[in-house]
Amino acid sequence: MNILQRNQRRSMSFRFFLPALLLSVWLTAGIIASSAMAAALFTRDEAELLRYNDTEWKQMQEEEAYSATKGFMPDGPVIELVEPKVKNQDDVIMITPASLHLRFVSAGEAVNMSSLRVIGRKFLVKKDLTDRLAPYIKGQEVVARDLEIPSGKFTLDIEIADDKGAVTKQSYKVVVKG
Repeated sequence: MNILQRNQRRSMSFRFFLPALLLSVWLTAGIIASSAMAAALFTRDEAELLRYNDTEWKQMQEEEAYSATKGFMPDGPVIELVEPKVKNQDDVIMITPASLHLRFVSAGEAVNMSSLRVIGRKFLVKKDLTDRLAPYIKGQEVVARDLEIPSGKFTLDIEIADDKGAVTKQSYKVVVKG
């Protein structure tokens, strides 16, 4: 084999090797980027349906102030909002991307995690978000980091039951800042 043939072979090998190398780097970067991307609790379109404007938010807070269930002790599991930390009892302030850590504590009977429902709600409009949080369920907790939540004011309803069917429902008024 002469020098010209050897150089042609090296050139052909390089022509196949370089694109394969670039494709490999591109795919690896995509996998790393997608695993590092935050999960969306709800989309921007869903946020438009679920977001309260200032007037609606005030109206909802006033109606809640007169609610007969305020301070009611449920028979089902206790719902603890571990993160974000709540500074007052009215609003949960979150900065997106946000962390959400919920703990469900038995009030006698075992907690039935398959009964968990997380619902985004604005008056009669509801969106079940449970499936989006399912990957973050660990034992009797939901531990989600880097959740992307569009900015705005929202209501999240959390419902959980125990093995005997006793249900606890808790609503959280969430203010998300971008």
